[in-house]
Amino acid sequence: MIGEAVELDVRTARLPSRALSFTVDAAIMGAGLVALMLAMAAAGDDLDTALAVAVSLTVTVGVLVGYPLLWETLTRGRSPGKYAMGLRVVRTDGGPIVFRHALARALAGFLVDFGLLSAGTGLVAVVVSASSRRGQRVGDLLAGTIVVRERLPHAGMTTLPPADPALAAWATGCELSRLSDDLALAGRQFLVRAPQLAPSTRAALAERLAADVAA
Repeated sequence: MIGEAVELDVRTARLPSRALSFTVDAAIMGAGLVALMLAMAAAGDDLDTALAVAVSLTVTVGVLVGYPLLWETLTRGRSPGKYAMGLRVVRTDGGPIVFRHALARALAGFLVDFGLLSAGTGLVAVVVSASSRRGQRVGDLLAGTIVVRERLPHAGMTTLPPADPALAAWATGCELSRLSDDLALAGRQFLVRAPQLAPSTRAALAERLAADVAA
């Protein structure tokens, strides 16, 4: 949904692609944990048992929560696993996520979806996602996000259409840096999907976006 509650076609990610994405990320996190634990074992012979356990728990939580939090915050919703599968986390209105969305997803993933309540099986995430119309797990429901496909498997225009040659001189001097991220994303989505929209919807949405950009 963008603008005044006008819906554009957004393809939500299916459960299999999300599962593969998580598998890639889990493998990276597992390798990182093993490397850190080996390094701690080599350097921590003089640590007592209680301190070693506390440090191990801190490192484990830091990796399992910090990995998705940092990746999704810095890349606006793409971890290595999501990048590999052509997925991205966005807000339910289609806009880019920020730190608070990534934090809610990371904490819910550790505590509910994949971690403590799921006993590491991811069962809660699978059940909730399969029951959700848009494939949202608990973390998505709490953060107000969805996972969408950026690379579509079927033929069709997924990139911006070429500019009108008659507007080339105007386009070279057009300054759009002051547009908000949300408005720029809305404009891009409209341009990509305009040929697929009904004429009345396309005209109404174009007028609203043009007014927002002009303002």
